[in-house]
Amino acid sequence: MEKFKVNLRGTVFLSRSSALKKTLDILTTENQAEILADGSYYLDRNPLIFHHILDHFCNGHFHLPRNICPIHARKELEFWAVSLADVPECCYGTLYDDNESEQRAIRALEEEADSVEEQYNMILDRHQTAGSCAVIRHKLVQALNFSMQSFLGKVWLLIVAVFTAMSIAVFLLQSTTVFRNQRPGQPSNKSLEMYGHNPKVLRMATTIVSPEMAFVEILSNTVLVLDLVLRFSISHRKKTFFRKPYNVLELLTEMIIYIFITLEFLSPSPESIGDSATYELAMLLQILYSLRVLRIFRVLDSCSEMKMLKLSLLKSKTEFCLFVTVLISFAFVFGSWIYWVEFLNTETFPNIFVGIWWAIVTMTTVGYGDFAPKSTAGYFVGVLTCIFGLILLSMPVATIASNFSKIYDCYNFRKTHLKAKRSKEFKPRCYQQNETSLL
Repeated sequence: MEKFKVNLRGTVFLSRSSALKKTLDILTTENQAEILADGSYYLDRNPLIFHHILDHFCNGHFHLPRNICPIHARKELEFWAVSLADVPECCYGTLYDDNESEQRAIRALEEEADSVEEQYNMILDRHQTAGSCAVIRHKLVQALNFSMQSFLGKVWLLIVAVFTAMSIAVFLLQSTTVFRNQRPGQPSNKSLEMYGHNPKVLRMATTIVSPEMAFVEILSNTVLVLDLVLRFSISHRKKTFFRKPYNVLELLTEMIIYIFITLEFLSPSPESIGDSATYELAMLLQILYSLRVLRIFRVLDSCSEMKMLKLSLLKSKTEFCLFVTVLISFAFVFGSWIYWVEFLNTETFPNIFVGIWWAIVTMTTVGYGDFAPKSTAGYFVGVLTCIFGLILLSMPVATIASNFSKIYDCYNFRKTHLKAKRSKEFKPRCYQQNETSLL
């Protein structure tokens, strides 16, 4: 076949591929190419990767360069009717490494925040009067939902952070005897009989939180309740506000703190909580009492880096579920192995469940040391469990770190780009021509 020319924005290529000529004829009929006077085909397209497209039409195989945009590469392949089945495996990274899913997740997060702000701006425009409740509500929205964008928001965020830290500090300090006062009177024999076997239970039953600590607790909790009430008052979807697990958990935490402090001071004596289900209720409240530590995530949620971490964890949920499944499965395997190889030893691993506990502790590299093999076969199983645990742990850690790095880089690039667009220094030239100047 005779040679023919392909002109891409002034860059001329020579070829004798019949498949390429057939494709160019089809593009010409679709008005996406034109035949010049010299018989060459002209296309107004970027010639950057046409060398590689030409390899496909001439030789049946090709490779993509690494220094091109993946989206541009896919569009070029689609334009030249190159099947994705013809792309070699070594070029998958070039074709799909565009971080599109990460950018889409970041855009969705930003669009959700923008939609909230837009709705409240509309409310403000409808009630733009001095002293209007809508003006106050708009300022509250700016302060609570966009804390880092206003002075009032930064101040309120600092207040919430301080009282959150105070609440957590009270929770930690009240477990020590220094910040607890003895209940009125001496511990009775019944109290000693009920709790004497456990010094921790005896201390908690015969002492109460000091009034100073209780005051700090109530004050910090009241401020945090006020924050929750303000967030509910400015919410434009009040029915769905408490459908969010975090809001429900926060409300539950506030209620438990008030209930616990009330029971702490109203309980007349240690014996009153010893003979009934009240004791079990008190222990349950103590466990739920620790949920206050989760308040710190309310403060951290205002940080962009925290939002990127949440996105990376959501993106890694499949890998994390796979990790947990594999961990539990092999814990059953190694737990049963260690039980049977140590079966003749009466001092270790009384049942398979203890072996499973040992396998999980060993594979996660915690190693409490409460149970350990004694035989040579048990040592061998222990070594296998340790090695497999190290290999298994590297999978979720590497995946989450990689996803976080990608999402965080995309967020920084996007933030820098948006900042440059809004900057006064970035003013692209604009050439305006009217019809009379062209005549």
